Amino acid sequence: MGRALGDILPLAVVVAIFPVPIIAVVLVLGSDRGTAKGLAFVLAWCVGLTAVGGVVLVFAGVADASDEGEPATWVNVLLLGLGLLLLAAAIRQ
Repeated sequence: MGRALGDILPLAVVVAIFPVPIIAVVLVLGSDRGTAKGLAFVLAWCVGLTAVGGVVLVFAGVADASDEGEPATWVNVLLLGLGLLLLAAAIRQ
């Protein structure tokens, strides 16, 4: 359990400091009834992240993403492919 939290913690920090929702909350707070709208936005953001996390956990369990505590081969191949895709997008930028 501790290792899983250690693996997920960096991703959680990235999601927490992602600038788009922070900018959105600042803009919403400056509008009419900003406090209520800001609170609704933050709650909806948290519910959305929780829902996505739950769906990923369900699919990871169904897809048998691990073999005796180690990630399955297809998981490593998928991560490598995603990394190469992100690297290509960074080079293109």
